[in-house]
Amino acid sequence: MGSKSCMKRIAAFLVFFAVFVSAQGALGAPAPCADPLEILRAFYDSNDARNFDAGARYLADDAVFATWATGVQGYVVAQKHLKGKDAIRRFLADARGVRWHLPGAAADGPVYHDTRIGVTGDTVRFTLEPDRKRPNGRPYPPFKVEARVKDCTIVSLTVVEEVTWL
Repeated sequence: MGSKSCMKRIAAFLVFFAVFVSAQGALGAPAPCADPLEILRAFYDSNDARNFDAGARYLADDAVFATWATGVQGYVVAQKHLKGKDAIRRFLADARGVRWHLPGAAADGPVYHDTRIGVTGDTVRFTLEPDRKRPNGRPYPPFKVEARVKDCTIVSLTVVEEVTWL
């Protein structure tokens, strides 16, 4: 009888152990992306710190990036379409609208903030607006941003600079 009791205990332990390991595996698995906006903000923070390799880590391997400037009359200039993390990474240092400051701007240049934020499922939309005007009183251009996030990586990013003098 002792042998049956011991076998039951071992069986119970094995069942418990299997459930425990299964639960640990689920706990250790990557969490779904709870806040796609935070992924975009982390991407912008990395780029703003000029750590473009860290920024590129937020991009999917096959990410697509489109950017252009558009004017009030509907003119579209400076179009750029890139595919793949590596191609996008090489462009990040010169890209406008992918960080909180403009590339090449003076230290006292405008700081951009995300406004008019909308998150629908895996799509994030916001406007980057500058915190000031130019010294001559003209506004710095805002940027419209739209991104799709999947598995906590950016799979598509579109940045449109809205230039008032075009």
